[in-house]
Amino acid sequence: MWSPNLWIPHYSPYQQRIFQVILKRRKQGNTFKDIAYDLNLSWISSTRASQFTPSLVHSLLKGVLCVKSDFKQAFVGSLLLSE
Repeated sequence: MWSPNLWIPHYSPYQQRIFQVILKRRKQGNTFKDIAYDLNLSWISSTRASQFTPSLVHSLLKGVLCVKSDFKQAFVGSLLLSE
């Protein structure tokens, strides 16, 4: 038997904060290019210490939304509620 309550997010608090920024900016209608540019200007680096590109921002958002659809009670729901 499987329960989503047993699933623990494997993202660090730093990664979760980046996801919050990306989700918020996309809801505001910003493009991936704009989000990547702003993240790089604010000296936020990706978890592997590289610069953000539009494709990286898209991949991160796609991953978060995939997790959201698979695990509706996981941390992504709490991220959306905390905005």
